[in-house]
Amino acid sequence: MTFSSNIENVVLDNGMTVLVETIPNTHSCAIAVAITQGSRDECLDQCGYSHFLEHMIFKGTASRSALEIADCLERRGGYLNAMTGYENTWVEARCLDQHLDLAVDLIGDMLSNSVFSPGSIVNERKVIIEEIRTIKDTPEELVFDLFFSDLFKQHSLGRSIFGTINNLKKINQQKIISFYKKKYHYSNIIIGIAGNPYPGVVNTIVDKFQLKPGRIKTRKKVNLLGRGKKRHFKSRISQAQLVLGGLSYAADDIRRYAFRILMNILGGGLSSRLFQLLREQQPLVYSIFSFYHTYSDLGVGGIYLSSSSNRISRISDILSAEFEKLRSGDISKSKVEDGKEQLRSRIILGLEYTKARVNKLVNDEIYRKRYVQTEEINDIISSVNSAQINQMASDFFSDYNLIWTFLLPKGGRNGKNKVIG
Repeated sequence: MTFSSNIENVVLDNGMTVLVETIPNTHSCAIAVAITQGSRDECLDQCGYSHFLEHMIFKGTASRSALEIADCLERRGGYLNAMTGYENTWVEARCLDQHLDLAVDLIGDMLSNSVFSPGSIVNERKVIIEEIRTIKDTPEELVFDLFFSDLFKQHSLGRSIFGTINNLKKINQQKIISFYKKKYHYSNIIIGIAGNPYPGVVNTIVDKFQLKPGRIKTRKKVNLLGRGKKRHFKSRISQAQLVLGGLSYAADDIRRYAFRILMNILGGGLSSRLFQLLREQQPLVYSIFSFYHTYSDLGVGGIYLSSSSNRISRISDILSAEFEKLRSGDISKSKVEDGKEQLRSRIILGLEYTKARVNKLVNDEIYRKRYVQTEEINDIISSVNSAQINQMASDFFSDYNLIWTFLLPKGGRNGKNKVIG
């Protein structure tokens, strides 16, 4: 099945990349603008600046107030949002095709002409501090932050995307404008549009995105890693949380498809191995799932679960026994074939949506510098075999690779624990 019969890939004279996919029989457009800088690219004293800046581009331009930005697409039935990741900051929109010109104008205005007024900086600082406090009150979010901190130690991948309250208190207009100028320039911008765009939309983008030229900086490599250890933290929570995982394959590594199959077999749904074992056969958990995040030079995969604190020791023993089985190569050929079909289907089902299509356009450009056809993906998935999956499981679930991060209710464990909150 081909999903990319009509893709335009243009590198503008200013260095900005624009990708446009026309999808027949659609009446809407999805837009994704990636600023290829995220929290990973911050120095320590600027931790949280990327996320803060992402908030600030919604707070007013030379010609639009914050309310006008929020209302522009929303009152026409459209959608506007943004998010900050470790490696990229995203601005995304969806709208009817008749409103695409307006959406391009709006996002171009936000990225080119934000004013960063002192008053809005003060107000947004308060909002983000509340966001940080909310995360600390959300056990699942908190345990993932602790896990990444354990895994990456002093590297920026181990720091919270949201920064620290102390760092946020130091942000002022001069600092945020300086940070904006270093990060939001043509060479760091990739724009994708998928759906039913009008002819000449690239010319509109050239007109509406008025940024400055800049240079792409080399990203700091990961060299300090915490591996093969268990850490226990305490917080004011009612249930124990556990994230265990380790390093896996980068966003451009062909082995990422096999690893996704492995993660799906273990914790990718109701029929997955660990869900059946720990929820259905031995009802010890409510929530359990696998995860896999990819970055430019590495990946991170693992398992998350939550349970009562008096069950967590038993669960750990069960998981250790399962990992021993995985290291011995007990994933059957039929399970691998089922996992391959599941992954194929999920990819195709996902690409039925314009938002998924535009995200694939942009991510492929960021990490692979080309559009990867679904036929090529299918061939790679078809080539995966049970021997490869079992070897991958043996390597990944080795004692050396795994980090176990426990977040326990206060009073739930004796011994040395770091108290959070």
